[in-house]
Amino acid sequence: GLERTSGTLGPESECLVEGVWTDWNITRFTVSHDGRRLVHMRGERSNEWELTWYDRSTGALAPLGYRGNLWRPMLSPDGARIAIDWSTESTAGDIWVLDPANRRETRITRDDGDETGPVWSPDGEWLYFRSATELKRARPNGADEPESLYRSNRSVIPGSLSADGRELYFMEYGAGSSDILALDLTTREVRPVLDGDDFEAEARLSPDGRWLVYSTDASGQMELRIADHPARRFDRQVSRGGGMEPKWRGDSGELLFASQGKFVAVTVEAAPDGSPRVGEPAPIGDLPWRRVSTQREFDLTPEGTRVLLLMQPDGAASALRLIEGWQPQ
Repeated sequence: GLERTSGTLGPESECLVEGVWTDWNITRFTVSHDGRRLVHMRGERSNEWELTWYDRSTGALAPLGYRGNLWRPMLSPDGARIAIDWSTESTAGDIWVLDPANRRETRITRDDGDETGPVWSPDGEWLYFRSATELKRARPNGADEPESLYRSNRSVIPGSLSADGRELYFMEYGAGSSDILALDLTTREVRPVLDGDDFEAEARLSPDGRWLVYSTDASGQMELRIADHPARRFDRQVSRGGGMEPKWRGDSGELLFASQGKFVAVTVEAAPDGSPRVGEPAPIGDLPWRRVSTQREFDLTPEGTRVLLLMQPDGAASALRLIEGWQPQ
């Protein structure tokens, strides 16, 4: 079993149930209060995901024809291309650029490392991503070798770029702490943005550069907050009951995020005093949530009419299994 003091598995550990659905270290199961019943999602094919459009006005789902161990799809500023982390049985995560209209796929990284977290520059001319403890960038046509920008002694992952493309906001984390920093892409100097005692992550600047939204555990759970940028005179909570993975609409007037395993949208506008005025959180869509991954991220088209998401194909992880009389020893 699990040793409470060390957090490691003890010598008497054994497998109790196989075939449980997992994704990004999250396991989907629950046990009844009396400990006699266990329900879990089957997950024999949990590494196969399909890129899918969700139309917010009609509710229609439209697969794009790309399947695999996919993570973090990010739309280019014009919405035409998709940067994505794609892993195979023989390779760790690599960054690819997909052009669905022309059925063209371009591999950006080719080394043995695990690259992830692609972020587009505002002009669509660069892709920024992480490779272990390094921040790198590359041209989305795959013509040149990736360029190293910053190396840390902790893990890093890009968040977003400033509206003028001069700074890269990123998360630096390790040993239970996380800070938000900004890298000047000209001087390569790094400055702190949010480096308090709380766990701070996912810095997303609005396309117009007016707002900074980020996630923090200051309240005891991960919630989204928004502040005016760069002054940060005002700081407001956005989500209620948990919030992560914020995505901006192209006009900076709406924010989409994940909350309790679903998508939630809020409107954002400036109040007369310059503070952010955030609307009531409103769930969107009637999706088959057991097949949708919010942990693997998603994106919003610039006009905000469609969501690009990752779904498991029919039957991959939709079945629930009930085990009666289950009792761990």
